[in-house]
Amino acid sequence: MSRVTAPWRARVALVVPALLVAVASSGAAAAGTASAANHRQCATATLSGTYLFAGDGFSISGGARTPLAFAGSERFDGAGHVAGTNSFSVGGVVTRRAGFTGAYTLAANCAGTLTIGSDLHFDLYASPSGDQFAYVQTDAGTVSTTTEHRVSRKTSPQSCSTATLSGAYLFTSNGFSISGGAQTPFAFAGIDRLDGAGTDHSIVSANVGGAITRQESGTGTYTVAADCTGTLAFGDSELFDLYVSPDGDVFVDTETDPGSVTFETEVRSTGELAGGGPASRAGPLPTHSRADRLAGGRTVDQWRPWRPLVR
Repeated sequence: MSRVTAPWRARVALVVPALLVAVASSGAAAAGTASAANHRQCATATLSGTYLFAGDGFSISGGARTPLAFAGSERFDGAGHVAGTNSFSVGGVVTRRAGFTGAYTLAANCAGTLTIGSDLHFDLYASPSGDQFAYVQTDAGTVSTTTEHRVSRKTSPQSCSTATLSGAYLFTSNGFSISGGAQTPFAFAGIDRLDGAGTDHSIVSANVGGAITRQESGTGTYTVAADCTGTLAFGDSELFDLYVSPDGDVFVDTETDPGSVTFETEVRSTGELAGGGPASRAGPLPTHSRADRLAGGRTVDQWRPWRPLVR
């Protein structure tokens, strides 16, 4: 029976039903208000400040799939313009400190677009606070996505120094070592203890093409320039470009040794002291990439851009 035409419902004219209707209407209005409050809107100005990014992906051409990795920093001005710097490796071919400019849009529903130069395109999705956004590259032939996190609300360049990085930083990473046509996958996790004066004491465990190394200690050196870019080196050929948050709580990097495709995001562990890192092994470190060194010092046959073919 239809609810609308039921005679007993049509004849009811009591106060109670009227009260229920009023309560229901009030509840619906409140629910609508709560829903609106829980779905804050975005605008172009939502994205403003300095953001760090790092990620990986693949460049695809014909039947070939080439791994890529990248890391960098960029500033959004809150008015639709972006500028930054990144380093990346595509198939083991490395480009360092490449500058870029671009434009972005962001709609009320927090979906938007990002264009770098004239030929790199991304769909992005931002948090209403603007503290982070995720995106995917929409150019055919490049498969890559990542999430960027705001590290400063200031739109002007920030100032750093080597002392900015001090403390214990945790990291994980994976990637490929490339030699000829061979691609050897690897993964590692560890802790870098940075002393604020340019020395890094690290402990790392790794799996390089199935060869396991556990809790290996090493000592390296690092620098951080005034523009919050830096370097990290273990020996002569385990080298990384760094991009640092102004407060030193996080940095991203990509390895710059030819043949290596990987990135890292390192986050400072609260409550850890900068000094007191593990003693390094006696003697000089072997001059191989991190994957090579952790494979026992022997060269592996193979070894994470968002903006490689990208920027």
